[in-house]
Amino acid sequence: MTTTTVTARAQKRDFPDSAKQVLREFSIDVAAQVEPENANSIFNVFFDGFTASDGLGAASGAIDIAKTLHWDLGEQTFRMHDWQAGWKIDQVLQGWHFTGIVCDTTKPFTLDAVLDADVSGTYSITPSGEGPAAWTFAGLADGAFPLHATGTGNIQTPQNAEAVVHFDKPGQLLADLPGIGPAPLPGVALDEGDLVLVPLETEECAGT
Repeated sequence: MTTTTVTARAQKRDFPDSAKQVLREFSIDVAAQVEPENANSIFNVFFDGFTASDGLGAASGAIDIAKTLHWDLGEQTFRMHDWQAGWKIDQVLQGWHFTGIVCDTTKPFTLDAVLDADVSGTYSITPSGEGPAAWTFAGLADGAFPLHATGTGNIQTPQNAEAVVHFDKPGQLLADLPGIGPAPLPGVALDEGDLVLVPLETEECAGT
């Protein structure tokens, strides 16, 4: 039996107070060897070879060889607590292509969104602690007609490396048409859905 100690490596940078605790997994490949392969073990095998004629030497030689074999004990997986600060979104949801960086899921953030070549804009999302999050959209249609929409949702940050922005109510896009005012655009409402925030591996959120 052997005992080993695993020590966590320090992060490369300081994390802000808004960092979330997450659960990650790490694994160790374990292999065992009764005796090391060195000059002494090689000599024992060599010596037993000379005495193999009496039967005992052959058995001893086989045992000496077995002592130097590598025994694969497989991959052992463990869980660890870590901290995550910063996520990114690059996802298509209901035809919208969302992109952006989220440094703190407890503070307002924005996401760029493109529906097609004619409709694009920015979603501004405002969390409210444990309550619902509010979002607003402002953009353009055909490069000329202002668009806007509002809705609600929530930010889900479970104890894993991913977080989720959930839209829980449809948001109808309204176009500000000259001489008419706000008019709904059929077929472009953002319905209920989820955006997955993938852990950020770069330094955009360092120090925030």
